[in-house]
Amino acid sequence: MRWRTEEYVLIPASSIIAFAVIQCVSAVFAIAIPEVFYVTESAPNLTVPIAAVAIVWNLVILWGAWGMHRFRRYRLSVLAGVMSLLPAPFIYCAPISVPLGIWALIVLVRPDVRARFAAVARDTIKEATPHPD
Repeated sequence: MRWRTEEYVLIPASSIIAFAVIQCVSAVFAIAIPEVFYVTESAPNLTVPIAAVAIVWNLVILWGAWGMHRFRRYRLSVLAGVMSLLPAPFIYCAPISVPLGIWALIVLVRPDVRARFAAVARDTIKEATPHPD
């Protein structure tokens, strides 16, 4: 049984979205309670700026993964995959984030997926078709 193009993209895009939301929430908690999430004992004042960078970083990932999910903004979708490979500043997330980024990049270079992005950009096809029931 051959998967449809939407099914190839759905799982990595949804996983990256979920993981980026978790990282954003963690960063918000780091800003709210910096003494719990301090970066190093020698530089506890860096926690809030690093958490703010993490929020922006993961919002870009979210935007790109959402575009991937809808077959919009191919370049931003690729950027989201690459940024998932670099889980800055939450490096402890790498065991989950790196495989998701690799998976997304592998899916994004498939010819049928690239053709779907191009077709959606030209408005010759809908963003995503619903699954038949």
